[in-house]
Amino acid sequence: MSVIRKLRDEQGGALLNTLLFVILIGLISMSMVTLVVSDARMLNLNVGQRRAFYAAVSGLEYATRSINEYAAANLSITSLHNYSETLSTGDGTSCVVTLNVIGLDSVVIDAKGLSANASRRLQKGYKYIDVAKYAVYTAGTVSEVRTVPAGSIVENATHMPFFDLDELRTLSSPSRYYSGNLTVNGPFSIPTPLAFVEGDLSLQALNLLTMGNFAALGSINLQPWIFNISQAAFYQPTAGQPLVCSMPIILGYFIDGGLITNGNIQGYTKPWWAFWIIKFTVNHDRNVINGLMQYTVNGGPLIYTNNRLEIIH
Repeated sequence: MSVIRKLRDEQGGALLNTLLFVILIGLISMSMVTLVVSDARMLNLNVGQRRAFYAAVSGLEYATRSINEYAAANLSITSLHNYSETLSTGDGTSCVVTLNVIGLDSVVIDAKGLSANASRRLQKGYKYIDVAKYAVYTAGTVSEVRTVPAGSIVENATHMPFFDLDELRTLSSPSRYYSGNLTVNGPFSIPTPLAFVEGDLSLQALNLLTMGNFAALGSINLQPWIFNISQAAFYQPTAGQPLVCSMPIILGYFIDGGLITNGNIQGYTKPWWAFWIIKFTVNHDRNVINGLMQYTVNGGPLIYTNNRLEIIH
């Protein structure tokens, strides 16, 4: 009897150990399932946050270009203050963009990106320069040039507009692209958005009337004889290349548009007795300048400076 009882006791102990082992395995399995589910939820949350972040970045880029396009059609962007717009940024995300215009030279863009289960908010602040406000805007110096309105000149500019030169070449093709120098000695109109000159540009005595915009990598030489008018914006991207207007014989040279250069601008001086000669004159025309500035990488006349990005949450 004692042997049988002993065997029964051992069998009961083994059964209890097996039951405890099964319970332990079950608890471990439940813990692992809970951990996997928790990790999956965290992973989904991180994906949602990333998607919301990229939606906010897209909102900033959209607003930056839209502000410049607005400036191309309006005298200032101050009326954009407190403007808000909700954008669809694709893949189930959206972005709420709000603008805060500060004074006459600053703007803050607030972009809140939204996904199904997360949001991220970014702010980007800019100082800006409106190049189209000026008849003459140059990284060099200006001598003997008259502007209308008076004094609408920026010299020694530290920030210049940026154009994709290959895009300008394409815009000028095929009829107004010049692989070398260009000399114009008669009326000249530009059917393309602009004329692109790889070398020097020279508008000589018989060029009495010019219609259209120019980009020239070399020097620009204006050589009037009697009375010359260019309804144009001139862009000179190469540092150190001059724009020179030589002495007229009778009246003078007039530009209706503007000058944007990276070199010095030299007008002509006249003797004291030549009272009939009018100094080389640039009449500011914002629309003409914007006709050129729309092709900048920013899409308009504003140069953004001192930008500051802040992640709010």
